[in-house]
Amino acid sequence: PQVVLGGTDAAKFLIQTDSCSNATVLPGASCTVSIVFKPTTPRVHNAQLQIGALANPDVVTLKGVGFDP
Repeated sequence: PQVVLGGTDAAKFLIQTDSCSNATVLPGASCTVSIVFKPTTPRVHNAQLQIGALANPDVVTLKGVGFDP
């Protein structure tokens, strides 16, 4: 499968690790994707993690809230 970030605030989320892209995942097996949230403004940030064929991926909604330090 392919793993990509999309959506309005995709740049605020980073793929830290990805053992899924270009891997063959057999039935009953698994792979791992780790996402890091790196906000630069104090507000809600939304993005999507898309996994699978780019024409018809499975989509996971990502939401993070940035706060002033």
